[in-house]
Amino acid sequence: MRAPRTALRRLATAAALLIALGGTSATAATLDFDFSFTNTVDGRNDLVTGVIRGLTDNAESSARSVEILTNSGGFGIGEYIGAPSLNRFNIANGSILSASFKALGQDNTAPGVTDASLSFSIGAICTTRCRSYAEAGLTALAGTATALSTPITFTAALPAPTAVPLPAGVWLLSGAIAGLALFRRKAPGQPV
Repeated sequence: MRAPRTALRRLATAAALLIALGGTSATAATLDFDFSFTNTVDGRNDLVTGVIRGLTDNAESSARSVEILTNSGGFGIGEYIGAPSLNRFNIANGSILSASFKALGQDNTAPGVTDASLSFSIGAICTTRCRSYAEAGLTALAGTATALSTPITFTAALPAPTAVPLPAGVWLLSGAIAGLALFRRKAPGQPV
């Protein structure tokens, strides 16, 4: 009677370990970036800051959110992701390699910004010689997005601390161990 129990225990232990070790799937990291630029559209000289949220690391992806946080010119503050005509970001190892974003306020719906437009792009233009470029612009016009060559800075934003739940595998392994402990208890009338 001991041999079948030993085999059953080994099988249960192996199954629990396989579930615990292989029960999670890998997901790509999502990143947020702060940005800033001097807005020179229409002869202005305004400092603009914002945040891009929900980009996928080591991939080309669309932002989940692009928001202007401050503008010394006093306009265009708010969310621009409503219906952007361009929304492509290429991220590698936590850095933005290239970006194309254009959102017209007239295409947004409240609570998004409806009376201003935002455009920026960074990357490289290659014809006979390659040159890198950075263009950004914020206009107080709902139907126009103009970007001029201006330095735009992207900085990886630090994520807010969040509670980390225990993986499902820990609970499965704990349950398997508890089951083995119950299974090991001596049945009445059987020798030890």
